[in-house]
Amino acid sequence: MSTRFFFKLLIFSGLWASLTAVGAPLTSVAVASSLQASVEMRAIVHYFRGANFQRDKELNEAIDQYKQALKLDDQFAEAYNNLGTVYFEKGDYGKATEFYEKALDLHQDFAAAHSNMGTVYARQAHRMNVTQFYRRAIVHLQKAIELDPNLPEAYNTLGIVYHRRGEYHRSSEFFMKAKQVRPSYVDAYNNLGFTLSRLGQLDRARKELLAALQIDSHFAPARHNLGMLNLRAGDPEAALKALEEAVVNNPDFIASYVELAALHLRQDQDAEALQVARRAVQVDPTSAQAQNILGLSHLRSDDEKAAMAALEEAVKLDDNFAEGHANLGALLVLQGDPKRALKELDRATELDAQLADPYRYRGNIFFRQSESQRSIESFSRYLELVPDASDAEQVSSLIDLLRAIEEEKD
Repeated sequence: MSTRFFFKLLIFSGLWASLTAVGAPLTSVAVASSLQASVEMRAIVHYFRGANFQRDKELNEAIDQYKQALKLDDQFAEAYNNLGTVYFEKGDYGKATEFYEKALDLHQDFAAAHSNMGTVYARQAHRMNVTQFYRRAIVHLQKAIELDPNLPEAYNTLGIVYHRRGEYHRSSEFFMKAKQVRPSYVDAYNNLGFTLSRLGQLDRARKELLAALQIDSHFAPARHNLGMLNLRAGDPEAALKALEEAVVNNPDFIASYVELAALHLRQDQDAEALQVARRAVQVDPTSAQAQNILGLSHLRSDDEKAAMAALEEAVKLDDNFAEGHANLGALLVLQGDPKRALKELDRATELDAQLADPYRYRGNIFFRQSESQRSIESFSRYLELVPDASDAEQVSSLIDLLRAIEEEKD
């Protein structure tokens, strides 16, 4: 099927005109051609039905319609692509990849399918902590841009990939390009604002986030990031207001509940934190971040049993959640279970070597077990990561003491 129309843009105009038949006497060859055209037309009808179901979030019905389209026309690349997007929405990234690959097997120059494949790899790289998937994402996204320089989703996802790799300057360039291609692309403004905040350019970041909210005043991610920006700028009251507005505008936006609860904890408002954390888990019981903040809130309320249950659930839901493993390890240290604690702390540092606290807890465990050298190594790494930590002087003195002990052994 030669006609091109992509799910991301839902370009329907002109499609029917391009398939209008020209009336003419039918020979036997013309009859066969007419029958083929009829089959393709019916496939397109199923395709459109699938797109309508998908738009209304009736995903199982969308799958059924796309599959009927493909049963009629197994060369329908756009139907394979859209079927991939449905499975992506359902969180089945294996199936999504399978159907994007089928679309690309039929048309290697299918820009939207390359962009979607790049998005799958980017999501998988983040969830599974697989660096190789980032490289694959970049290859597909760059190919999409080469084929269609006006595809803002590809620029935006490339920006996300480079942001997660810590390449913030490069990331910001792709977000700016996405804005240029589509000036109303709210995600690009939001992502650029978030990235600029990471670069310490708070005024520029604020400008981009406010621009996102001018485009869509109910866009919760921008409201959320504005709250975090206010917190970083030393204005917790403004941060609190923005985060509260974020959950009002979008009651399903878990990140704002999590940060709102964390802000209450920082302000020693333990009861408020627990209330918000419980709301987060009610909204999405499968969110590892929500279970994690619930665990921390229970811990601050001196309910270690409930804290343990929530933190164990957090890492069960997402074994690649470094902070969840770190917090569970810290609680196990508190409960006097060093063996299990080390397992969780080691997993945390394996997932994110920049997390400082797991090294401090590991240092304490090894110190109590009289493993001086391993204790020194962990404490030293802790101070490398946070040289201005509030307990830096105490930890440094302990390292000196342990080194003296080791020298005496020699």
